[in-house]
Amino acid sequence: MDAVQLQKEVTLIKEMIEKTRRATAESGHLLIYIGLFSALATTAIGLLEIFQQYQLIMPTIILMTIVNALIGFLVATRKTNNNGAISYPKTIFWQTWMACGLTTILIVFLFPNLGLYPVRAVPILAALLLGIAVFLTGTIFELRFIQLSSLVWWIAALLMSLIVSPYSFLIMVAAILIGWTLPGFILHRNYKQRS
Repeated sequence: MDAVQLQKEVTLIKEMIEKTRRATAESGHLLIYIGLFSALATTAIGLLEIFQQYQLIMPTIILMTIVNALIGFLVATRKTNNNGAISYPKTIFWQTWMACGLTTILIVFLFPNLGLYPVRAVPILAALLLGIAVFLTGTIFELRFIQLSSLVWWIAALLMSLIVSPYSFLIMVAAILIGWTLPGFILHRNYKQRS
C-alpha cells in the first residue's frame, strides 16, 4: 500500500468517525433522556427507602431498566448514517453500552440476591461500571469532555462508599445529572452549532 492510498484510507476513517460523532452528538438526546429519567427514578427509589416502602423499590428499578432499554433501542434504531449504514465507531459505541448495560443488570438484580455482596454496594458498583462506559464513549468519539465525565462516576462511587446516609442516593442523582445529562446537553449544543 503506497502513501497516497494510506492517506486516503485514513481520511475516510476520520470522515466516518466525524459523521458518527455528529450523529451521536445529535444522540445527545440519548444521554439527556436516559439521564433525566434515571435521575427521576433514582430519586423515587431513594424516597421509597426513606419512607420504608420497600415493596415498591424493585418494581421501580425494573421500570427504570425497561424504560432506559427502550429509550436506547429507539435511539439506536433511529440513528444511522445518511446511506443507512452504521459505522464501525457507532457499532463499538452500542456494543460497549450493551455489554455494560447487561453487566449492570447482573450487578443490580442477580448478584445481590445470590448474597455475593450487600444491596448497599449496588449503586457503588453500578457507578464504577458506568464510569467505564462513559470513558470508553469519550474515547471512541474522541471527545475529551465525555472522557472527563467518567471522573464524576468514579468520584460518586467513592463518595457513596464513604458516606452511609439515607440521603446518599443524592450522590447518584448528581452523578447522573453531571456525568450523563450535562454531557448530553453539551453534545446536542455542539451539534446545533455545527448544523
